[in-house]
Amino acid sequence: MTARTFTVLRPGLLTTVQDLGRWGYQAAGVPVAGAMDSYSLRLANGLVGNPETAAALEITLLGPALRADAPLVIAVAGAMFDLQVDDRPVPHGAPVEVAAGSVLRFLERRAGARAYLAVAGGIETPAVLGSRATHVVSRMGGLDGRALVAGDVVPVAPPGGTGAVRRAGLDDEEIVRGDVGIFENELHGGSGSHFELAQVVEQALKIGRLMHAAAAIDDDNSADDASDRHASQDEASNRTRDPTRRTDPPR
Repeated sequence: MTARTFTVLRPGLLTTVQDLGRWGYQAAGVPVAGAMDSYSLRLANGLVGNPETAAALEITLLGPALRADAPLVIAVAGAMFDLQVDDRPVPHGAPVEVAAGSVLRFLERRAGARAYLAVAGGIETPAVLGSRATHVVSRMGGLDGRALVAGDVVPVAPPGGTGAVRRAGLDDEEIVRGDVGIFENELHGGSGSHFELAQVVEQALKIGRLMHAAAAIDDDNSADDASDRHASQDEASNRTRDPTRRTDPPR
């Protein structure tokens, strides 16, 4: 069976293995390390069906060229790079199948500083204190505690995560993952309920309208407050003005 790995042809400026960090040992002086942009790491992992804690590559400013040594599914989130598999452009923010022997190239960076490359299954370097995150100063985690260099072979775990999503047209068979956040109490089905897309969109539009109305009320109140302040100032000025003081020049 072909090993699930990819080989580094060009490392980029600073490409490291990162996850959500090495928490719980700070009292002993152990650094957290982990992704600088944890949101984008989670997003990339979600796109290929990994748990959010899976390790991925953090790519800083200049991207690498990587050869898949087995068929892999990858996704890139975070900083916007032009991406190619062999000579074929591939999308940012979507799962992409990469055949064995094909080369993924990060080309021009369009925006942002750090991108995250997730591979279905997650990068499987040895865990140190429960994390694969690289801390280059202490040479801990990742691949020998350092940034990737040309010739490195990076191991990938077999796929097996849950919650995969696909970039496709939304129909009755599609599943959209999301976090309810602070508006959980507004979802009237209880925790874990399923909602039709139309219901979610309508609720979002209601929230938007309420916010717009609140902003309009705030603007009106601000105008009323300003008018009241001017009236108060005029009244105070009238009270302090000396009625006997001549305002016309003497004859």
